Amino acid sequence: AGSPGIRKAPGAASGAADALAGAARLGEALRLRQSSVHAARAALFRIGTDELLPAPIRGAALTELALAHENLLPSFVTRRASGLSSGSGGWADGAAFALTSEANPLLNRTRAVELFRQAALLGNATAQFRLGTLQASGALGVERDPVQAVLNYYFAALNGSVEAAMALGFRHSLGLGVPKDCQAAVIYYELAANQAVDEIEADGVAPLVEREWLSLDRKTRGYAGRSSRGEDEEVVDYYKHAAEKGDVSAIVALGQIYFYGARGVERDHARAADFFRAAAAQGDPMAQANLGHLLVKGMGVEQDIPGALANFSAAAEAGSPNGINGLGYMHLYGLGVARDADQARKYFSEAAEANNAEALYNLGALYVSGVGVKRRNYPTALNYFSMAAQKGHTLAMHKLAQMNLHGVGVLKNCDQALNMFKAVAERGRAVRLLSRGFSFWNNEDDPDSALQVYLVAAELGFEVAQANAGWLLDDGADLRGGVPASAARAALEGGAVEAEDAVQEAAGGDDPLMAALLALQDLTSLKIPAVAGSLDSLRLYQLAAEQGNVEARLKIGDFFYYGLGGDGPNYELAAHHYKQGSDLKSAQAMFNLGYMHQYGIGLPRDLHLAKRFYDTAESTHADAKVPVSLALSGLYAHRMFRAVWFGESSADLPPVVAWLGDWGEDFAPA
Repeated sequence: AGSPGIRKAPGAASGAADALAGAARLGEALRLRQSSVHAARAALFRIGTDELLPAPIRGAALTELALAHENLLPSFVTRRASGLSSGSGGWADGAAFALTSEANPLLNRTRAVELFRQAALLGNATAQFRLGTLQASGALGVERDPVQAVLNYYFAALNGSVEAAMALGFRHSLGLGVPKDCQAAVIYYELAANQAVDEIEADGVAPLVEREWLSLDRKTRGYAGRSSRGEDEEVVDYYKHAAEKGDVSAIVALGQIYFYGARGVERDHARAADFFRAAAAQGDPMAQANLGHLLVKGMGVEQDIPGALANFSAAAEAGSPNGINGLGYMHLYGLGVARDADQARKYFSEAAEANNAEALYNLGALYVSGVGVKRRNYPTALNYFSMAAQKGHTLAMHKLAQMNLHGVGVLKNCDQALNMFKAVAERGRAVRLLSRGFSFWNNEDDPDSALQVYLVAAELGFEVAQANAGWLLDDGADLRGGVPASAARAALEGGAVEAEDAVQEAAGGDDPLMAALLALQDLTSLKIPAVAGSLDSLRLYQLAAEQGNVEARLKIGDFFYYGLGGDGPNYELAAHHYKQGSDLKSAQAMFNLGYMHQYGIGLPRDLHLAKRFYDTAESTHADAKVPVSLALSGLYAHRMFRAVWFGESSADLPPVVAWLGDWGEDFAPA
């Protein structure tokens, strides 16, 4: 028997008509958001529990509800409905921000866990993936179960989840709960990379990749490489003010900001075109080339081939490599001019001489296809793609990955192909998770939600997310996201949310008294004490360190040096990780090794070797000068003490030290 209020199907059977009817109901439920969040929620719940409807429709409805209750990424609560929305797409879909915890009337992550579980059983790829991330990390009160996590990733990937494919690719690349297998990892990462390339080609521009590392020194809330949101707003306001005064460079900068969606501004190609048009009218070659790009692609504006040609020509006359490359593109495809592949190659070559990444890529494409050149030349194409990839050109990275995988123009190299496919996949829609996690932490002062987003991105293999999630755990963020223990257990056992929703629906759906009683129930539920995060953060730091994150490697060394796992210090293991950090040119790791050699902690006491590490640390990083100077002073005193008291070598020390050593022999310990 089912829970009250849940319709049971008298028989199996749902054909195309049922699917269309269900899809129509789902679309109508999402459109109800315009009048009432609660009305939309009730409609989605009825669809999700109506067993007369096809499983995909029910799963999409329940997933949409789960996203709203979880409040980590956009859902029907935070954006206007469009088709099936994110319930049928990827967990990282959508560019808008979720509401803050205080503003979302549906926030209830216990309910989200149960809804994801139900939707996963109905075959929804997004729900299967999200449930897998919870089982992999132990987040939101879900018990860690790596085996079940891999199974959910596998089924989600089969159902089309790009994020699940990335998670499986990452696990196979390191052998995390699955065999370490480069070929298997490449299969999954290639799927995700292909999707990323399709998105870039459709959008006409790669997404802006902003990787913000949270402070690992616990001293500030600063981070490397980018200003805070408040400072971002000040920069944008400054450019706007300067643009109003007629500053052409400020106008171009605003165009770039809206073109890429930088500085906390949503991408808006129409506004970017307005700024570029204003600057182009004043003869700025960068603006002319950028406007030409928008006009030829029809991005944010009506496609205008003559206008694009005019702007590319003006920019090229001013010596702009982007303008010259644009002319090559127009000649290659015969846009506004006669098709002429040979002339296109000449333009591409001219722009490539100025190290223009797009031109380098285009030349590589010509040599792969044999168009505009005497014959195909794969080694030459590989060289051009390599130069473009070094400048961050995503499509060039994709071509390099394929050539290394299949041995085209180069010997087959699975590892190289894997690295390239991974880099491309991480420039697709999943990269939005990094910005979302940082926004929760920096803008909304919600470290628990930031942790949940970073944990998902960590499962996909984002090294910065792994390091940030580890730091947040060490800084006190709650792995369970505030989910009460009793509620988490009920959600995992199943049925709790069904019954609760059925009761709410029977009471009218949005009864204030019922809502108050449910809130009181949550408040009075027994809660597990917050996890310190040491073991969980260690796991995340290890993942980041495997990908070359030197700060994470140092944190692992500190973990063993201070015995944070509860088993006491392990100085030998700490020294092992500090040595790996030293090999990565970490001044802090070198300093730590010097200290351990000086006092014989986990390493043989060797004052000369200690000095060598201190000196190397100082030469590696300017900030090490003061601490190294102090350490060397202490080391000098330490050498004198041991020479006097223990009769050790006094070479390079003042003569008085040897005299004091002879005088103190009678007092030295046996």
